[in-house]
Amino acid sequence: MVTWETIAERRKKEVELFERKFIDYRNKMLEIHEGLLDGNPLKREIEQFMQYEQNDVEFDS
Repeated sequence: MVTWETIAERRKKEVELFERKFIDYRNKMLEIHEGLLDGNPLKREIEQFMQYEQNDVEFDS
């Protein structure tokens, strides 16, 4: 029998997994950004994504 408590616990675990995956993805994007040369257009694309879509990172321009 599925109870509200088990549903809530399952949902909490799903949220925690999503947060971990999101943080891992974000860190990987920053790692890639650091490895790119300044003139690389991908570097600017990553900056724009991180600044405008996530709004929690600022880059020195």
